[in-house]
Amino acid sequence: MVKPMEILLIFHECVLQHLLRKRRGTFEQLTQKRVRVSRRTQQDPSASCFLPTSPIPWSRSTLIHPSSQSSTRCVPGLKSTRSPIVLPSLPHPTSLQKNTNLSTVLKLSPSSSIMVWSCSIRAGYGNMSSPYIDTDSVVSRYRDRKTNRTIMLAGTSSYVDANSRSNARPLHEEGVVCNYDSMEVMLDYIFLKLGVNADTVQHPILMTEALCNPVYTRGLMSELLFETYQTPSVCYGVDSLFSYHETHHDIPQERQTSLVISSSHSSTTIIPIISGVPHLAQSRRLNWGGLQESEFLLRLMQVKYSTFPSRMTPFQAFDLVQDHCLFSPYDFQDDVRKFNDPDFLAEADRVIQFPFSTVVSPQPHSSLPETNEKTEAELTLQAEKRRLAGLRLQEQTARIRMEKARDDTFQLIQSWKSKETKANYLERLSLEGFDNEEELEALIKKTQLQLKKARNKDLGIDEEAEKGEPSFPLVDVPDHQLDEEGLKEKRRQKLMKAGHDARERAKAEREAEKSRQAEVERRDKEDRLTNPDAWIAKVRAQYENLLVKIKERKKRRIQLSDRKSLAAQQRMKTIANLASDQVPGKTVNGNKKRKKPNDDNFGADDADWAVYRDVVGPANKFFLWWQVGADESADEEDDLLELLSVEKQLLEYDDTFTIEDTRERQKLKRHSLMNAFYKGISPSKDSSSTIIEALDTEGNAEKSARLHINVERIRVPEPLYQPLLAGVDQAGLVEVVQYVLKEFSQEDQDQLTQHIYLCGGHTRLPNFDVRLWNAMRPVLPTGSPLQIFRAGEPALCGGGGIRLLPWLGMARFSRSPEFAQHSISKEQYLECGNEYLVEHPFGNKLHF
Repeated sequence: MVKPMEILLIFHECVLQHLLRKRRGTFEQLTQKRVRVSRRTQQDPSASCFLPTSPIPWSRSTLIHPSSQSSTRCVPGLKSTRSPIVLPSLPHPTSLQKNTNLSTVLKLSPSSSIMVWSCSIRAGYGNMSSPYIDTDSVVSRYRDRKTNRTIMLAGTSSYVDANSRSNARPLHEEGVVCNYDSMEVMLDYIFLKLGVNADTVQHPILMTEALCNPVYTRGLMSELLFETYQTPSVCYGVDSLFSYHETHHDIPQERQTSLVISSSHSSTTIIPIISGVPHLAQSRRLNWGGLQESEFLLRLMQVKYSTFPSRMTPFQAFDLVQDHCLFSPYDFQDDVRKFNDPDFLAEADRVIQFPFSTVVSPQPHSSLPETNEKTEAELTLQAEKRRLAGLRLQEQTARIRMEKARDDTFQLIQSWKSKETKANYLERLSLEGFDNEEELEALIKKTQLQLKKARNKDLGIDEEAEKGEPSFPLVDVPDHQLDEEGLKEKRRQKLMKAGHDARERAKAEREAEKSRQAEVERRDKEDRLTNPDAWIAKVRAQYENLLVKIKERKKRRIQLSDRKSLAAQQRMKTIANLASDQVPGKTVNGNKKRKKPNDDNFGADDADWAVYRDVVGPANKFFLWWQVGADESADEEDDLLELLSVEKQLLEYDDTFTIEDTRERQKLKRHSLMNAFYKGISPSKDSSSTIIEALDTEGNAEKSARLHINVERIRVPEPLYQPLLAGVDQAGLVEVVQYVLKEFSQEDQDQLTQHIYLCGGHTRLPNFDVRLWNAMRPVLPTGSPLQIFRAGEPALCGGGGIRLLPWLGMARFSRSPEFAQHSISKEQYLECGNEYLVEHPFGNKLHF
């Protein structure tokens, strides 16, 4: 007894449900031929097939945000739904609607053309004017949590849900089919949507493959078609050759001499055709296409915006390449230099607004203007609440830390004392480094004291105020009046008294410094009030001196990093003088010098001690970084704080000193061009306040979710001509074309360059043909003809789209008498094996 089993398959914009045949034998045969079976029940329902017409609900939204400098576009996003999926019916293709007996028509209908690209799949019957199926070549496995069913999604239906999008897997790698389990699912979808409701597919198949496709992968595809679907015959071809056939079928064969350059999703190929015969032995392939460009743009954006709040997906990067990228028409380096012009940068910049979320507070009275102003009492109360909350948190943290340390210590001691004898306990103490129990108790007291100090520090409690004036009664007592314990206590009190005196002296020094600083401020205020012009001049001079000091320190740090600089050489001389053993004031032979004092007054000036900082500079940065580096950073930090204080005074009392004159604003202006690449700002049109506002994205969700694409628009496609820009170790397109042309005579070269045929979706990027012409013209001999034609131009195909040209060429070839002669029949497959291939003008060859 077979248990009931149910497998539901969902494909492109539809749900496909296979039911049992009337007889069990029919079902077993269908299971062997078509592994993708659906429901098995105890009863035998009649066969049926549901093909829906309405798509599964999902949407692409494009939002345009106005901008004065550049256009802003929202990246398309996908919205999923959890509502139950209805199973409507899909009518059969137009060519089959007039027939009543579908099984009979399928045997007599034209051949099926399947165009397998690395990014999309197009399929239909040979007598159709356009492909009936046009979808992405991805398959996804989806698990429905509500019904606990595993669902297979094919094509664009793989993007219906976030989980299905993450599980979407392509059928190809670098244009070669590698996942044949997913390919079988895709073929099931194609045949079922084309109306093939029979046990086998009784149609000749015409399918595309990559140029120089490996024999092994072609054999697996033939095995899949002949063994699983029982197709009568199959024929393989190259998409670019079919595209050329569609646009040049009305031209005599002896005049069909062209250089076909196909730049598609995963690669770029160059195929020379002479008198209608493709020379595949002289063809070449470049590993660069639309897929590599989208990955390159994704990596550039990840580096440029490392802290971007959203995640850019490869699909979004692919859309950005198609919508905004273009080739440099003449010279890439010249176009990059144009971005130094702020106006050109602002015009070429594209702003991509990603979705963002903001918290909007409810407004019950929308007619009244909302105000966020608070009174002084409210602000004071709010600040007091924050202070009290901080104190409570600090007190709780200190109490927890103290209690934990005390508990751990006491528990450890108690566990030792209660579980062991006194002798073992003392032995354990000696192993831990204690001589007796008193030493352990002293350590516990010391630890408790430290915890208490830490708690008081966190809570802001002044220990000196709590303790009051300490007393040291044994300090003045003579030693002969004290016993051994008294002497120990006297020594301890001496140390405590010394520490107390040191703290008192430091406190007195701080008070004196505070009084001195107050006196300086008082005198400075008097000078400012009595003679404001002189005071402003003095502050200005102080400000300039600080700027020079900071600049000199930075300059010296840069010079010390170069061992050939004058500063580095002076440092080496100082090291040599310090390392010499010669006593100051004596000669080498020991005699004293005359008329030269022994004291050189070193140290009289505080700047003399900087020599030691010069000595322990970059060479010893790994040894004394904790001392010298800290001193350098402390001095620099003090200078910066003093500079900010002086700037504050000048902004308050000097009318000629504005916010634009501060150090940070001047620094920002110098780096405004780099900020323009990052935030899309025009330095020539925007003021510093506008730049500051644009750069300050903290708390602004809308600005934080923006990408600015400017120089990347021409940088991303450029690796097709300069692959090293993307780390591809290959020659560029022009070098490869030169290599291909050298294989032919000069007469054939002129004929090939007279008609360069461009096809492939990647060639739709703007300026592709212009850049190729400008790059090819200098490398060709003088007087050589050069003409470039795009696939899809009205002059070639009467207005047909470039995307459909390969499929239309396949359909035209399938209707010709040569199609049956160049197809691999089932008998040839069984006799010669799966690696057998029938060569024809539009396909690959076994031997070159």
